Parts: sequence; structure tokens; C-alpha cells
Amino acid sequence: MPDIHRTGLPTRVALAPNSLHLELRDISSGELRDPFMQETIKRVPAQHVRIEIPKRQLNEVGPNAAPAGLIFHVARCGSTLASQLLKLHPGVVVYAEPLPFNEILVPPHKWDR
Repeated sequence: MPDIHRTGLPTRVALAPNSLHLELRDISSGELRDPFMQETIKRVPAQHVRIEIPKRQLNEVGPNAAPAGLIFHVARCGSTLASQLLKLHPGVVVYAEPLPFNEILVPPHKWDR
């Protein structure tokens, strides 16, 4: 199974019946300075690669793959401020409103051609 943390930043994801498709961009975590991840993706030119992870391998994720925390929010509640403050800590990487999460949580759709 590819190590997505060494390969790049997950920027797109799509679920298929037998696999998970990821688009990874060569963007370092240090570039995640913008309030939202999509702004960083637009700002930083980077190579991308698409990988497919078979369904049978999805449970082989390493022990450190899970996030240390999540901020669930509603509009106008201060979550952007909280994530921006967390970015000030040198050991914290913040994925602010990452598109891949939305793509997993909303009804499935196909990749663009």
C-alpha cells in the first residue's frame, strides 16, 4: 500500500466499489499557511499523481495515520480562528476544510475526465 504521507498531500479522493482513488500533490505541510487547504492548492504549483488503493488494503493503514484531532463546526463559530491558532504550534499540521473529507462524506461522484 502506498505511503500517502511520503507521496504527497491528499487533494482529491473518490470512492469506487472496490477501491479508493487518491490524487496526491507534492506540497509540503509547511505550505499549509492559508486559511483553507484549497487556497494552498491554488497558490502552490505542484506535481500530482493519482493512486488507487484496493478495498482489501484499506484496513492496513499504519497506527499513526489517524488525525490527532478534528474540529467539527457550523458557520460563524470561530473554527477558522481555532485552526489558524493551531497552525502557530510548530508540531501541528492543520488541513483546514480539506476537499477530500467532503468528497468522502457527500454522495459519490466520478473523477473529472
